Amino acid sequence: MKYIIRDSWKLLHLFCGEHGTPCELKLERSSRGIVYSCPYRGENTSCNTRITMEEYEAILTQLSDMIVQADMNGEILDITNTTWKLKKRITCKVLAYGPDKINVLVNCRH
Repeated sequence: MKYIIRDSWKLLHLFCGEHGTPCELKLERSSRGIVYSCPYRGENTSCNTRITMEEYEAILTQLSDMIVQADMNGEILDITNTTWKLKKRITCKVLAYGPDKINVLVNCRH
């Protein structure tokens, strides 16, 4: 079943895992619409990690499903370090999970 937890958009923070130290993705406009993108800029290069709103919503749905199912079963849930694939090109890993924030590392294969 698909769930979205109320106000969960405020809880979810995405981080890029493509270049060492995790870097929080920033919301911006692009030719593909509104995306979360990595602000990392290295020597003569920038990171190409982009998460579309559709992909963001799929991550949020995956997290919401896990949380709601555990709640319905009366389980206490800690999803820290949980990993899953979104589509074929994105791997997600929960870095931190708490009542006020969920940090997720995303690795994209372009």
